[in-house]
Amino acid sequence: MTTFNQDALREAVVSMHDAKTINVEIPPKPDKVSETVIAAEHQHHPHNLLQHYTLTGMASELEKAIEAQRPFLGRLCLSGQSSVWYAKPNTGKTLLAMYLMIEAVTKGGIIPQNIFYIAADDSAHGLVDKLHIMEEYGINVIAPGHANFETKDFTKIIKAMTHHDAASGIYIVADTLKKFMSLMDKNEGRAFGALIREFTMKGGTFLALAHTNKQRSGEGKLVYAGTSDVMEDFDCAYVIDELAGGGDMQERVIEFDCTKRRGNVAQSVAYAFTLDSEASYAGMLSSVREVDPAAVDAFHRQAAIRSDAVIIAAISTAIGEGINTKMELARTVGARECLGRQSVVKLIERYTGQDPELHRWDFSVGERGKKVYVMLPAAEGGAAG
Repeated sequence: MTTFNQDALREAVVSMHDAKTINVEIPPKPDKVSETVIAAEHQHHPHNLLQHYTLTGMASELEKAIEAQRPFLGRLCLSGQSSVWYAKPNTGKTLLAMYLMIEAVTKGGIIPQNIFYIAADDSAHGLVDKLHIMEEYGINVIAPGHANFETKDFTKIIKAMTHHDAASGIYIVADTLKKFMSLMDKNEGRAFGALIREFTMKGGTFLALAHTNKQRSGEGKLVYAGTSDVMEDFDCAYVIDELAGGGDMQERVIEFDCTKRRGNVAQSVAYAFTLDSEASYAGMLSSVREVDPAAVDAFHRQAAIRSDAVIIAAISTAIGEGINTKMELARTVGARECLGRQSVVKLIERYTGQDPELHRWDFSVGERGKKVYVMLPAAEGGAAG
């Protein structure tokens, strides 16, 4: 092997300014690894137990055992992954899960016999209603207390399917997660996450429906119930919330907001469905529609305006009183509404512009570059409207 004289190398580096290039010959990489090296690499140490678990050389075999990744439930759940949807009770998560399962069969090419919906949190009448609907599409429905199934046996069933390579191409929707594990027990959470990970590694797909806490976060967002283990161990997670003011009085609009993602799933998707108290469950399913993203953005803007209405009104009043520079407005409105000046400044900037659909005031540049705020004509007399 060629070696370098360190002193000579140092001199060469120091004198680089005298040379345009320095050519150092590097020995060419061998085209073939010698048989001696190969033999050495294949020597097994009797106490290296990891060598018994290596998957190297099995890529083709593993690839045959799993399906190509594709959408399962619209843009919200991919095959071969574990997902969880969190929502308050009666928000519509079960309705949307059923709607998207049916869409997966009728439009997505998923074999219905490979879908298993586990209705573990329903009444007898609710179960029968759902069973009638799913039977029409050939989707399997499982419920505790029927056909000898109990949720306590779920772990054993999944372990057996995984062990016997029977998970590939199977889609499970578990409704709801609290019936299969304790959400408040970290050990159970880790164990359940490991169980589902083995299932998905063998080509299975798993979606759990779960609940959020009753109390919202300081930012007004819903918070998932239980420990963070499920969120951390699953591939994707969504929090589903109702869009206040979305739709009309006869329709509910709910939005899926992605809080953890792997793969090509949507960051947010919204759906609407009827609130007609006379509608059957089948009728509610038939009313489900995806909401255009532009309409969702409009709902969010209106919700923000309603949330900010008190401060918008206070700023508008101050402008009407002749308090019309940014810092004067921030100081005055902050004192009147017991709000930090920076928060007032953010609202001033948020609603500054010339579009009456989005803004409430604009400014002109006065002496010494001072910004003087004036109300938009459309906002006069109805600042928060």
